[in-house]
Amino acid sequence: MPNDKWYDAKVVYLTDLLDRAVQPPLLTGFTFVGCQVLGPAVVTLLDAGTLQGCRFDVRNIEEMLFEVPEGATKTGIVGLANCTFENCEIRAVGIAGTPDSLAKVRQGLG
Repeated sequence: MPNDKWYDAKVVYLTDLLDRAVQPPLLTGFTFVGCQVLGPAVVTLLDAGTLQGCRFDVRNIEEMLFEVPEGATKTGIVGLANCTFENCEIRAVGIAGTPDSLAKVRQGLG
């Protein structure tokens, strides 16, 4: 049986993967390898997800980061739980997080 959460060298729109019955929006356990991952979407990284060797279509990393105060609740952000992105090209996707979590993203993305 094929794994419907594993994408290799595909063009993937994150919003196409969402289960409309799940609120708030959440993607859990997906793996993307060598994919072109497309928004528009703003995501937040939950649990043990990874971003390795990915390229983002922005001039400056700050264009894609949205700082949210610790403990704040925001609507419309897609949670990524235990998702892995390896060697992907990511376009029109922003990342929301607390100052501490975004500092880790900045460090990981250089």
